[in-house]
Amino acid sequence: MSEIQKNKKEALELRKQSRYSEALKLYNDLWANHRESCNEWDGWGLATCLRKLGNPEEALEICRTIYQSKPDFGAGNSLYAWCIYDIEIKKDDEHIKKDENKFFKAVNAIQDLTSQDQYSPQAKTIFRVIDYLIQTKQTYPAEAVIRWLDRLDQKSLSDEPYRFIGVDGKQREVQSEKEKWFAIKTKALGKIGSFQECIELSKQALINFEKFHHGNDTWFKRRIALSKANLGDKDQAVEELKNILQNKKEWFIQHEIANIYYDLGDNKKALNYAIDAALNFGKNENKWELFLLMVPPLDRTRAIRMQKSILSCCK
Repeated sequence: MSEIQKNKKEALELRKQSRYSEALKLYNDLWANHRESCNEWDGWGLATCLRKLGNPEEALEICRTIYQSKPDFGAGNSLYAWCIYDIEIKKDDEHIKKDENKFFKAVNAIQDLTSQDQYSPQAKTIFRVIDYLIQTKQTYPAEAVIRWLDRLDQKSLSDEPYRFIGVDGKQREVQSEKEKWFAIKTKALGKIGSFQECIELSKQALINFEKFHHGNDTWFKRRIALSKANLGDKDQAVEELKNILQNKKEWFIQHEIANIYYDLGDNKKALNYAIDAALNFGKNENKWELFLLMVPPLDRTRAIRMQKSILSCCK
């Protein structure tokens, strides 16, 4: 066995043992001084070590070189995409806002390089786009959110919760990709008025998952109830919301019940739930619609006109 082949084998074994610093020394020598004897897997090994050691920029350059000669090399394309993800997609919202075009160019590159599977950053990238849109737009961008979600095959998403060690040293767990997809999609469907689809998808989520995170089981039930109310089944909706309220005593649920009773013409129950909501914990600036509901009808008309006048002046 030649010295080059011996070094290749040793670099491979060191990388498999996660001894990346030691493997990197050998890979660097092979790539710099014996490039003619290196294949795409040697370049991939070098780029992997660089990325594992926190240097995705150099790893990216290696991946670009590999791509130029082997554009159909799946493992190389996947690593190429992960390097782009590390450099461009993981940025915080403020950095992305400074150059959105660069961010979305990176998103498109990842989609071109990979398909949705467990080895690619495809799903993580799309969820990052959605999170960015939700966090930075003035109003909830429901239609855009749905368009991005529809790029994913939800059946292929992981249903394993993400586990990590928190700053307190304790193991933490958050929702899986699939649970997140259902949570975001049902909320967006409700926002655009696709109430029947929202009901069906929320029911599917309640059946599919044995364990829920971030209170998602409550939110799925709430979306079903509110969708029923919007479809005209207000009596059933109010009963379902009251069941939710037993375990989730939030002011906005009380407000939603008050709204439905008002629509049903039961002003006494509407006022009682509105008062409970007003006295419940929550920021007053978020309760202006609730307070408006509590104003007598004639005064409410004036209040709405005043609000529209103020808003028109602020445009």
